[in-house]
Amino acid sequence: MAGTIIADFIRTDASQLSLQVGNTTFATINAMGLLSNTGTTIIAANGVISGAGTIAKTALPSGSVLQVVSANLASFFSTTSTIPLDDTIPQITEGAEILTCAITPTSATSKLYITAVFNTTASIVALSTIALFQDSTVNALVSSWGTTSGGNSPPPAMTINYSMTSGTTSSTTFRVRGGMNSAGTFQINGGSGARYLGGSLISSITIMEIAA
Repeated sequence: MAGTIIADFIRTDASQLSLQVGNTTFATINAMGLLSNTGTTIIAANGVISGAGTIAKTALPSGSVLQVVSANLASFFSTTSTIPLDDTIPQITEGAEILTCAITPTSATSKLYITAVFNTTASIVALSTIALFQDSTVNALVSSWGTTSGGNSPPPAMTINYSMTSGTTSSTTFRVRGGMNSAGTFQINGGSGARYLGGSLISSITIMEIAA
């Protein structure tokens, strides 16, 4: 992409190049990088933008990562609340809330990419569901399911991947709820009523904001 520098004249000497309008120097380039007329470094010699030259998030091109937030759960969690297996959208009153993650989007038109990974076990053979909710909205945004083999044996981790337009610049909270479709104990990060692997078994929610 081409650019244009508008100046009355450009002056060079042995150590720097100066950009001037009339008798006023508004920028210089030397061994330290690109400097403003007050001597503040705009772009350092190593290419790092700093000081008055910081690029606002709103000026970044489409596809740029604006921010990443996450929430981790390393402790043991269990519930006997259920999420029914039927052709209805999981409700915020079903199952139990396991973990939340809040984000304040930079732009209402940006994209949010949400990933959730949960390590589950169950006391019985059943179908387990995890569902993603936003704030107090009753219907789940998206759900994931898997069969638990019972006996507190762990199946593959349950995952959610979801993208949406942020739609706001206010703080918004995403919630993951989980439960089985029948009576029993649904467990996260452990089994037999206790944590496994000393806290290294971590379930998480990660939200990435991408410029539209």
